[in-house]
Amino acid sequence: MDLVQKLTIIITLILFTITFYMYKNRKEFIDNSILVKGIVVSSKYNGKRNVPVIGFYTKDSVATYFSPSVNSDFDYFPINKRVEVLYYKENPEKAKINSFLRLWFSTALIGFLGSVFLFIGINIIFLTVKTEEITYK
Repeated sequence: MDLVQKLTIIITLILFTITFYMYKNRKEFIDNSILVKGIVVSSKYNGKRNVPVIGFYTKDSVATYFSPSVNSDFDYFPINKRVEVLYYKENPEKAKINSFLRLWFSTALIGFLGSVFLFIGINIIFLTVKTEEITYK
């Protein structure tokens, strides 16, 4: 097994391990969170772009506000837009917007990269075995 094969296997294992822990943490958050309706009340500039400020009421009727920790240009939140919010009862300020993209994109991306490296590794091993078969015939 040459260096490229070893690196490919190591990178694949690292990416799949990261994906597993990201999935586990996100699933635990979703399973232990409370789902409520929220509304975009304003936006604030974070040094790079405007991020939404979302307000919601907890199940205990406490008004809470948060801004998503990750914001990008591909999603736009106009003021007064209604969104679903997931939050921990113990820490409602760490709420997250309940959308597939917001909850799972990073996990899916790392998993996809792991799959790419797995595909490359399998092809390298397959080509190496084929080359050795041809050489020994």
